[in-house]
Amino acid sequence: MGTSKRALPQNLSPKARRRLLTAGAGEVSRALVQVTPTADPAELGRQVAALGGTVHAWLDETSLLSLELPTSRLGELAGLDGVAYVETGEPYRPSASESG
Repeated sequence: MGTSKRALPQNLSPKARRRLLTAGAGEVSRALVQVTPTADPAELGRQVAALGGTVHAWLDETSLLSLELPTSRLGELAGLDGVAYVETGEPYRPSASESG
């Protein structure tokens, strides 16, 4: 169906892989990111922002980041140092009032 062959990061959940492969223009996904014990959450937050995402919470006791990111950038998120695993929820397209 016109999907180019590319290696998908192994630390994307099956659902996140499907989302990445079928991402539509302007689509945003909520994600939970399992972070490695040595990762710096503040640095990951900066890197997520550079990818166009927003970190909503850092859960220290579980080493999880809760964030939103353009769905098309999930592969790049998975490739960041300190990211152990990425799971996504349902994608959405922000309304004009949410994006501005």
